Amino acid sequence: MMSGRRVVEDVPATPHFDFLYGRYHLSSWVVPYFSTIMSLRDAADSLRLAAAFAGSDEVQWRLDELYQREVDWPRVERRIVPYLRDSEQPQFFNALTIALLPTGHSLADTEHAFAPDRPWRPPTLTDAKRFAKTLTVGPIACGYWTSWDDFSQAEARTGQMRWNPDQVFAVALDGQHRLAAIQQFVENPGIPDEHLRATSVPVIFVALDPRFGYETPGPKSLVDVLRIVFIDLNKHAKIPTRARQILLDDKDPTSVCVRALVGQTVSGNTTDLDATPPRLPLALVDWHTEQAKFDEGPYVTTILTLDWAITALLGARPVQNFMDYPAIKKQVQALSQWLSIDLTRALSRLDDLEALDLQPFGYSESQENNELEQIAAAFQQIWNPVFKHLLTEFKPYRDLIAFRNEDGSFALSFSNWYRLYHQKKRDSYEGRATAEYRQLLGRLQTDASPIGENQLHALRTGIEAHKQNLAFNVVFQRAYFLAFREWFRVGEAHLEDLDETDLDGAFEEDGDEEGEYDTEDVVAGDRTEDRDAVTDDDAEDAASGLAAHLRQRAQEFVECLNAVVERVPLILEQDCVFDSDDGLEEQRFWLGSLVVAEGTIDFTQGASLRAKEVLFWAVAMQMYDRRVNPGQRSDFDDFWADVFDSEISYLKRIRRSIVRFAEREGSAGPRILRARGEEFDRDAGREEARVRMKWLWTALEL
Repeated sequence: MMSGRRVVEDVPATPHFDFLYGRYHLSSWVVPYFSTIMSLRDAADSLRLAAAFAGSDEVQWRLDELYQREVDWPRVERRIVPYLRDSEQPQFFNALTIALLPTGHSLADTEHAFAPDRPWRPPTLTDAKRFAKTLTVGPIACGYWTSWDDFSQAEARTGQMRWNPDQVFAVALDGQHRLAAIQQFVENPGIPDEHLRATSVPVIFVALDPRFGYETPGPKSLVDVLRIVFIDLNKHAKIPTRARQILLDDKDPTSVCVRALVGQTVSGNTTDLDATPPRLPLALVDWHTEQAKFDEGPYVTTILTLDWAITALLGARPVQNFMDYPAIKKQVQALSQWLSIDLTRALSRLDDLEALDLQPFGYSESQENNELEQIAAAFQQIWNPVFKHLLTEFKPYRDLIAFRNEDGSFALSFSNWYRLYHQKKRDSYEGRATAEYRQLLGRLQTDASPIGENQLHALRTGIEAHKQNLAFNVVFQRAYFLAFREWFRVGEAHLEDLDETDLDGAFEEDGDEEGEYDTEDVVAGDRTEDRDAVTDDDAEDAASGLAAHLRQRAQEFVECLNAVVERVPLILEQDCVFDSDDGLEEQRFWLGSLVVAEGTIDFTQGASLRAKEVLFWAVAMQMYDRRVNPGQRSDFDDFWADVFDSEISYLKRIRRSIVRFAEREGSAGPRILRARGEEFDRDAGREEARVRMKWLWTALEL
């Protein structure tokens, strides 16, 4: 008779994970968790995505939960995995939040995570004698280094844990895109195995079982609790605003240029304007409200508008996906062209990366070739004086700055007060922002030169009284920058000879700009032509020539627009009207561009594109008159005929502007006619441009 054999069951088990135990107990709920680290390979093998949970499709997820639960695979494959593969920059992930759930049942029916009446098979802890206390909850085994009696004791905080992966589904509540990227990366890491083994990711496990200290004030199914945690984690994971990214991002070229343009501190004066190169004082730039509008407050522009303007003027569109190699190439070429710097090594690296299609592009920050520093330095030298002139010499901005110099509102006390005052306005429940505001008032009232709240408000209202015109509206300022872009692309030869002679490629014709009004998101024409590498010998001359050209164009641009404002001050009013020569009653000048039929301002970028043509005409006509017939009155009708009959490149540029304004789908001409209940045709649209140009011509006595 043979004795019976005892079969030892081979229970699947994860590796042991060291943990720190913690709890949230801020309400009647107690939510326990375990913090640990896992190697990338262990994370890929042991953790799961929400969509893979058996039975999850039986749950009636809300729309917001479905959205958060859905994996954006293009984002994973084109942005996050390449980020892990990038050998030129450091990588770091925030902690993954993982729920330990039981498998083999319907998630929708679960009330407790690991019900004790089920046949669980927990793994054994290796060398269990190491632990002073062990705890088994369903298929999860925990060993503690020190014995304890209650989870509130310090001894319950540290130990090791493992579980049976056949009975535990470790699902990502937060960080599922990071987990998806890790899983894909581990399949083909492309790095030495020792680097992979040496890399770990922080993980937080949530195990909602009373034996781990979980408490709930009443009956609540597991899925209801987890869906609350899941949606709250994702809802509160706020993406930084664009303004904050601009001020913090050291790797985005446009952000680097913005920070090179503005002052580094709130100094309480305007001395930054006199620096070499000049900067825009923060007392003139809204850097803290994270909004584009500046019709209120003490500023002449905002961080967001400067970011937009730099993108528009340089034609260097932002890149969201740094594996979108064609878009990156356009950005690099635009920066090279309009900053006069040599970025051929960046283009060479880009070609190599595009051939592999594995890693994202990044601008070099090496000591011998710091491309971002080159970009910032070149922008300061070439463009800072231009922005200074545009934003301090245009009459409305110049007058506001003069007023503020007189009333003393450049003082640091006012700058600090206005920042906290704006925060307080959004503090509906008189929280921390209100408290900080009151503390500042207390300090200001007891300073050596005390100032009270009423005095500060008087300064604010005095400033805002000077801003009651279109120049302090963001849609106008965008048009202002776009019109300058149109003007600085006029070469000197165009003005000197008014013939077809062009300068070098920096100022060549832009083409017909078809489709400029196809979308309101258009902000700048691309300048993507290849540019020969700038050698060390001629780089300085090229940069100096470009800088001189832009400064001259800025001076002409502002001088001409100041002449318009001085002759026709009402042109900066949104309800400005003019008399045309066609027998019609007074017409609204900005109708179809900045103003809609109802008389309100159109805040879209399309409105800025339409209005920039009008501002460009005001400059182009004056500069034409200076060259062709200086000091004498000219006939507008002759000028108008020349615009449409001549092949002179300068006049062709004006003609293209008129066509864009008058004859394109969605342009100003059709809008004006529709507002008056008239049908559109090309001649009628062109007439709307003609009467506005003639009114300006007459008012300027050209």
